[in-house]
Amino acid sequence: MNIPTTSRRRFLATSLAGTVSIPAWSAPLGANGDIRVAVICFRGRGGGHIKELLKIPGVRVVALCDVDQSVIDKRVAELAKDNVQVKTYRDFRQCCADKDVDAVTIATPNHSHVLIALTALQHGKHVYVEKPVSHNLIESAKLMAAATRAASKGIIVQHGMQR
Repeated sequence: MNIPTTSRRRFLATSLAGTVSIPAWSAPLGANGDIRVAVICFRGRGGGHIKELLKIPGVRVVALCDVDQSVIDKRVAELAKDNVQVKTYRDFRQCCADKDVDAVTIATPNHSHVLIALTALQHGKHVYVEKPVSHNLIESAKLMAAATRAASKGIIVQHGMQR
């Protein structure tokens, strides 16, 4: 049996990690030149996304999405203390469809990363997705193909790698 092989160099060159190493926030697109970001799921790692995004000049957190309304309410109250007003969503599809959002960060449970990233890309959003990006190579291939198509339109997909 002849099993196809690939080199490590080819794998990295054609993988998601190999194609999105440019800064995701380099070209402001939103109103007044700000990049308007929605954070999808923020009870854990996404809370760190909010904290770090709020520190970046030219970036505004404009929407939060989580399935748990009590989690949303708590974070909205915390942000209000700092005069940060956000839209809220419980359905990621509605969040991704929001025309006032330029980019999304995804920190949901692992099994939903690709589905949400693909949905965001279909709506023309830049995407930051936490690790692991997918559970299998089929999901990875689908996201890679979508990211490649999006890149031709100037849309960036970035995969979290904290190491």
